Amino acid sequence: MKILQNKNLRFLLLVAAILIVGVSIAYAVLSTTLTITFSKVTQNSIDWNVAFDTTNNPVEGTPAGTSATGRTCGDATVTATTVTVANSGVSKPGDKCTYQLSVKNTGSILARLAEINTTSPSVGGSPMSCTVSGASMVCGKITYKLTTDAAGSTLLATNSTIAASASQAVYLVVLYNDEDVSATTQTQTGASFALVYNG
Repeated sequence: MKILQNKNLRFLLLVAAILIVGVSIAYAVLSTTLTITFSKVTQNSIDWNVAFDTTNNPVEGTPAGTSATGRTCGDATVTATTVTVANSGVSKPGDKCTYQLSVKNTGSILARLAEINTTSPSVGGSPMSCTVSGASMVCGKITYKLTTDAAGSTLLATNSTIAASASQAVYLVVLYNDEDVSATTQTQTGASFALVYNG
């Protein structure tokens, strides 16, 4: 009886093994391989060129104010990467000098203004403490700002973009921001904005 049970157990194990092998072979027969092949991928070049427009150089400052007394708007010399404003002066409420600049994108992709970095001016070799807010810097009685309109009311903002083969007008504004005149002359030197564009 025990021998018969062992034979039955062996027979069942043999049948189970055959079934497992048969199922594996059946699954292997039903498998499919799908292949994806790239015939060629080319890394294309991109033209990148964001610069100041030097067509009108130098740029003459547009004066504003109640009178010309104490106000001078020096010309701005423009290169592809720099704008340098000559000696200017504002001395009373309403005095302002505005310089119309243009940033052009002659590249093949959109350019985004990622950062606006400022450098505070110095007085007599000592750096001033200025209040900076984006494209506006208030240093004593003088405000420096970059705007997108000639009136000077809309500040240039980060994340603004210039499409490929397009330009953006940027106005540099220097103004006297106090309501009172001063009996003391103060000369500020070295104030600057650095515009960082990326793709």
